Amino acid sequence: MTILNQDTFKIYLAGGDEFMVLALNRDKDELEREIMRFKSETAEPDGVCFAVGWSHKTLREIDKAMREADENMYADKEAYYNRHPERRR
Repeated sequence: MTILNQDTFKIYLAGGDEFMVLALNRDKDELEREIMRFKSETAEPDGVCFAVGWSHKTLREIDKAMREADENMYADKEAYYNRHPERRR
């Protein structure tokens, strides 16, 4: 299964166990559809689990996008633990 095409997505280690993915030339609706597909294809709670946060901004707004995506990632993580409280550490 190919989830991310390296020609249109650039993946960077942001620190620790966090990664940043830059989606190039995507409109907001297209990006949201791809993220939802990615999440549904990786949603098996018995496998590897991770939170996803995202933001749709231009490169000029990268700092704002990173803050917004980080906030959204923590909200996604909290929603996951609310659905699976037994997995909370």
